[in-house]
Amino acid sequence: MISSGATNEGVPRIADEAADKLGIRALGVTSEKAADFPLAKMNDIIVSGKDWGAESAIFLRTSDEVFVLGGGGQAEREALAAATEFGKSVSVFEGYGGAADKVAARQDPLIRVVTRKP
Repeated sequence: MISSGATNEGVPRIADEAADKLGIRALGVTSEKAADFPLAKMNDIIVSGKDWGAESAIFLRTSDEVFVLGGGGQAEREALAAATEFGKSVSVFEGYGGAADKVAARQDPLIRVVTRKP
């Protein structure tokens, strides 16, 4: 199962499309704010809290491993919490900007960094 946000934009959209191509289930975990956006065609959606970020704890509990590609402040907080508070494996893809590059720059031994080749 692939777990991601639930909107039909950015990485959640990519996750949903990947799950579809791989023939596996897709779980969207989001807050009520997602109702303001088109939703991806996830198999299951969990809604928790009113604002972005309220769903983070549930998202991290339902994930075995966390991958970060780009992302913003919430992705950065989730990556760090996944490694330090939830004991999850975290891989960040450096070279795509955003949260992944910020987390990679921390050189945290709990986080695997995959560097984009030119």
